[in-house]
Amino acid sequence: MLPFFAVLYIAVAFAKSTETNCPFSDKVKSVNSCPQTAAEWKEAAARKNCKTTSHNCSSLDYHCVINAWMSETIEVCAPKVIIAGMVCAEFNFGGNRIQRNENAACQNCPEAYYSNVAFKKRIR
Repeated sequence: MLPFFAVLYIAVAFAKSTETNCPFSDKVKSVNSCPQTAAEWKEAAARKNCKTTSHNCSSLDYHCVINAWMSETIEVCAPKVIIAGMVCAEFNFGGNRIQRNENAACQNCPEAYYSNVAFKKRIR
């Protein structure tokens, strides 16, 4: 059992260390819902066109996540991060970044996943 907690601790520490803000995450848009399938996700990502956004961050990827208050669904171009701890990913407007939302338990989530593949998880 101890190795499991050690791995979880490392995953959370790594996720926190990679949660960087990107001042060029400017393509933020409120949407009614997120894509539910890989095909819908690919279509939405193509429409958002994150790869052509001018920035000085690591690669920007399409995200569809909740806001910090879990009251809105957001589409945004942002660097992907590892979300650890079986919680949902959120876009934090104050930090201008994708991060884990400790108040949003994620149904069917693994211990860790990349934020840009949230369509595979139950976001709400």
